[in-house]
Amino acid sequence: MIEFQVARFPGCENEIDNKDKCAKDKMLEYVYKCIEYPNIFSGKRITGTVIVTFEVLDNGELSGLTISKGLNESIDMTVLSCFKKMENWIPSKDKNGNPFKTQFAIPISFPRES
Repeated sequence: MIEFQVARFPGCENEIDNKDKCAKDKMLEYVYKCIEYPNIFSGKRITGTVIVTFEVLDNGELSGLTISKGLNESIDMTVLSCFKKMENWIPSKDKNGNPFKTQFAIPISFPRES
């Protein structure tokens, strides 16, 4: 029996196994596509990690989006903008199926990790 379900990016509801990995992969795919990696760097080699922190509310909405670790203002704001445009997530649920808010810290690596 499942104790609870952790919030996740949408798009893997029909997956039987590895829903969390599928959701993480889809979320990163969305972020990197949104960032348009080659265009925001203007030929510069940037390496490092941006960490985005936020809560997924009980309705799936993302709230309190902030950069807790950044690289530079341009990259940080671009990553933050991508998260602000994200559709609602599937919220966390307790063992009775009641949704609850959950805090996340998501690392976004540059260059993109395969």
